[in-house]
Amino acid sequence: GSASGTTLVAREVAGGLTIQASVTLRVTVNTNYGEEVYICGSDASIGAWVPSRAVKMGTSAELYPDWTVTLPLPLSGSKVLYKYVIKAAADQFNWENRIPDRELVPDSRELFLNDGRFNQIQRQVTFQKLE
Repeated sequence: GSASGTTLVAREVAGGLTIQASVTLRVTVNTNYGEEVYICGSDASIGAWVPSRAVKMGTSAELYPDWTVTLPLPLSGSKVLYKYVIKAAADQFNWENRIPDRELVPDSRELFLNDGRFNQIQRQVTFQKLE
């Protein structure tokens, strides 16, 4: 879409010194063995809705079934739309199909969002650092 184009222009104008917001997202996904969770959305940094360019999330024995990722997004008041995707096989992506696109606004230096469960809308903003 045109949105990613404008983002790139803004970056060039700032001489590559765009202030980045650090956005940490957390989602609960019960995966099957071998499946991985990705985030994909409107900003180029999360794949511009192309699942093969989506960003892989991480989990661990302690965290599971929660998956997390920390993204550098351009600090702005512009909405970023996204969804979580389960990658089951090389080209098999299972999108969140029962909910509208999730959205966030990277308007603070650090943002921590707990998005609840896969395919359900139940967000909590757990931490926001404005300066």
